[in-house]
Amino acid sequence: SEYKGFLAEHPNRCKIEIKTSSKSFTKSLKKKLDSLIQDFGIPKNKYTQKPYYKMVLDVSKQFGTLIDECPSREIEAKASLEKNENIAQLMNKIRNELIRKPNFPYRLFPTDPDIKVRGQDEANRTLIGWKEDGGKWHEVVTAIRFTKAGAAESGYPVILKWKSDSSVSVSTILDREERKEYLKKDISNDTLIRKASQIVGKKVQIVGVMNKLKYRIHVQHKSGRIFVVSLDECCSVDSKSVLQQLEVEYVHTVVLASKTPSFETVEESCEKCMEYFIKLVSGLGVSIHKTKLRKLDFLANNRL
Repeated sequence: SEYKGFLAEHPNRCKIEIKTSSKSFTKSLKKKLDSLIQDFGIPKNKYTQKPYYKMVLDVSKQFGTLIDECPSREIEAKASLEKNENIAQLMNKIRNELIRKPNFPYRLFPTDPDIKVRGQDEANRTLIGWKEDGGKWHEVVTAIRFTKAGAAESGYPVILKWKSDSSVSVSTILDREERKEYLKKDISNDTLIRKASQIVGKKVQIVGVMNKLKYRIHVQHKSGRIFVVSLDECCSVDSKSVLQQLEVEYVHTVVLASKTPSFETVEESCEKCMEYFIKLVSGLGVSIHKTKLRKLDFLANNRL
């Protein structure tokens, strides 16, 4: 198989999933199954809440069959929807197109083929940056603050995403250094502004606050490179303006023993992936165009 070693499972691994519409039934069934599982002698510390696909990804990285060609970098392409759509329905249509035509150059990543939703557990996102004399904004950090339920789920009330300016190796691609910082306690905006100013040596400010909802799927190109294809909707808390975008971001590469490595750069592959999905979305009757408009630019353009 071309995926030799990638999806290999060890015989001492056991996976049990329980999916029902009744929590009480789930609990009673789990209790009955627990007594059966004990017969296998599995130590309690071997139980995990980690989703199965994440287990597969972790093992694949350990065995070198899943690699990151661009560690600590965010490489993505963007396109803006010209009028507001129901992005949940649109993402479902995109996924169905990939299922309907399996010979596409891109397919749903078999280890993680489902649509994921992100943002429903966020309170808001605060974007901080600085503005040069010519009017260009530079992004420094985004503070993602979670609701109480979201913080309990993620284990952190705040995640900071530190970003650099984009390189220009491919004109339509944003290629930025990215570092995430996970905070156990909330941080005030004043404290974060002081911290960001010290790091970049510039006078930074809050550019805007927004709410963001994202629907995403993982797709794999025949070369082995994996991209996140997402539709997101951002709403400025101040102006109530809405931005909807299609994004393609590189995440991993599956090492295929039977394939010749791609000679395209990751940026070039990302650009081609975006072109493909723009054509697919346009075929679904949605008006869309390429852009390098960042969320920072959107908020800066809609400041009150």
